[in-house]
Amino acid sequence: MIQFRHVNKTYPSGVCALRNVSFHLPPGERVVLYGPSGSGKTTIVSLIAGLEKPTEGV
Repeated sequence: MIQFRHVNKTYPSGVCALRNVSFHLPPGERVVLYGPSGSGKTTIVSLIAGLEKPTEGV
C-alpha cells in the first residue's frame, strides 16, 4: 500500500511543491497523475520512489 498522510514538500529554494496531501492506494490499484505544469506530479512520484523525503508528514 502507498499512503501519504498530510505530506508537505518544500524544496531548499523555498518552493512549496506539496501542501497537506493525503491519499492511500491499496495494492494493485492503478492511478493516473495529471495536472498542469508545477502542480506536484513529479514530486509525488519522487517521494513514492524514495528519491526525495517529505518536509512534513508520512
